[in-house]
Amino acid sequence: MWTSCVRTRGDNVPGLRERKDTTTFRPGTTDNTIMSLPDTLLYGLFGWRRQPPQGPHLYSTHRKTLFGAMTAGLVAVGLMEAMAVHVLIVVLTEDDWVAWALTGLTLYGLLFLGAMYNKVRLNPLAVAVDGLLVPNPIGRPIAIPWTRIAAVEQVAVAPARAPGLLLAAVPFGTANVLVTLAQPMERKVAWVVVERFERVGLSVDDPAGFIAAVRSHLPTAEQAPQAG
Repeated sequence: MWTSCVRTRGDNVPGLRERKDTTTFRPGTTDNTIMSLPDTLLYGLFGWRRQPPQGPHLYSTHRKTLFGAMTAGLVAVGLMEAMAVHVLIVVLTEDDWVAWALTGLTLYGLLFLGAMYNKVRLNPLAVAVDGLLVPNPIGRPIAIPWTRIAAVEQVAVAPARAPGLLLAAVPFGTANVLVTLAQPMERKVAWVVVERFERVGLSVDDPAGFIAAVRSHLPTAEQAPQAG
């Protein structure tokens, strides 16, 4: 079950949940955007055995990026570094507890990195009946109702970071789709910081198919450019 971390002013934006081939909004949202320890263990240790869900309304965001290769490379280098540092600390200081503490922190960091990759891989971008569900590598997905979307377009050059722009592309990925909102939305980051955004940059493996699916849910005015 996916729960959104997004709220808007003036209305109650529910989350989304994914069950089999039906994606619907549900009330009750959470603002915690940091991946919990159980989620880290679940995705990091057991996520590798699961296959990504398939469906006409699901769009992957990681296959055409360097996220997978960079994750594998960083994990491999991190493991070698952790073993080398562990041996070095034991030899130089003879404090086993310090060595094991640093090794444990390093291993958890690598596990968190692997959990981020599996979380993106197993939770694709979803075009639901009532809105758009954007995956979040380190926290809860972002739910955007169709009534909040004004336009969607493919961009050849990734938009630069700017106030009001939420870059939701996966790590080591480049945004190739830009979603413009009809009204600003806001979300809590790390429990206390409120981020307000009017545009969302996405990294989509099939941008043309995704844009067509999104425009089919928008008013006729937004669907018109697609026909031209």
